[in-house]
Amino acid sequence: MLARLLTAPARRAAARRLFEEVTRVWRDPQLFDTGGFADDPDGRFEACALFSTVLFTRLAGRGAQAEELSQAVFDITFKAFDQALRDLGVGDVHVGKRIRLMAESFYGRLHAYRPALEARDAAALAGEIARNGLGRPVEPDGFEHTVAARALFWLATLEAASDARLLDGRPGG
Repeated sequence: MLARLLTAPARRAAARRLFEEVTRVWRDPQLFDTGGFADDPDGRFEACALFSTVLFTRLAGRGAQAEELSQAVFDITFKAFDQALRDLGVGDVHVGKRIRLMAESFYGRLHAYRPALEARDAAALAGEIARNGLGRPVEPDGFEHTVAARALFWLATLEAASDARLLDGRPGG
């Protein structure tokens, strides 16, 4: 019964609000400073994948309604990727292939980051961010440690929100 409390339009609205929130988080200019994610489409994809994984980790295991909401956020995210590719001039013939490759990479990041997020293991998360998101070995004082701490802080913030608020797409407050 609880899984069906939100109607499809309400779920889409909640998903849109969560998408906007995760976008606000990963678009922080500090994430793209020297030593951070590249300030280009690839770097933005990496930041999006990391912070989307934080959101999906929070929603995981919370029942059918949360799974449907996660899927809706994922769908909105990939519609945005599709539009971004088109805005960059990628032709219709190539967009589908690029989206498929992006989805594979996104799922790869999800599987790389989620265990460290679930364990609240900042060092392991920093290692995965360095390897997957930045394409380099982990550095003792590298950006990956700062962003791992930020990702874990955002996870704690999302966990502080009630399930009801989160499922309504309003994790703050």
